[in-house]
Amino acid sequence: MALGAGHVSAFAPDSGRLTVCPESSVWATKKRSERTRVIEVANKAGGRTVVRVLRNL
Repeated sequence: MALGAGHVSAFAPDSGRLTVCPESSVWATKKRSERTRVIEVANKAGGRTVVRVLRNL
């Protein structure tokens, strides 16, 4: 599971909202089903809680 730089649309550090722009409806559905895991991985990589919400455009 990876979010490439081309998929990340915006990150708002004040709200902890990571907005992604899926390249297909299949990719969007997969990321929605893995939302919790994506947030956990992002926070682990950041060494602290940085992402609280994952939003698909």
